[in-house]
Amino acid sequence: MEERLQRIEEKVDTLAKVVTATSKAVDDLTAAVAQGFVHMETTMATKAEMNTGFEGVNGKIEGLHRRMDAELEQKRTIEDRVSKIEIEVFPSLAK
Repeated sequence: MEERLQRIEEKVDTLAKVVTATSKAVDDLTAAVAQGFVHMETTMATKAEMNTGFEGVNGKIEGLHRRMDAELEQKRTIEDRVSKIEIEVFPSLAK
């Protein structure tokens, strides 16, 4: 009987060690997951800041494109006027 009790005590001790090790592993895993979430939040905040920055840059690029288009239109208008004047001044160019 004592031998059986001793084996039971040994099994309980072994089980307690396994539970302790498992508990530590779960704690480590919980800490790693929490750290992952913190990293993810930081990354998401950085991405949001970058997106905001890119939106600003894209807006400036679009503004430059509009300005270039407007200047090109002005240039075409001036070229058309000059062509009309050239034809009136130099009728031989109209051919």
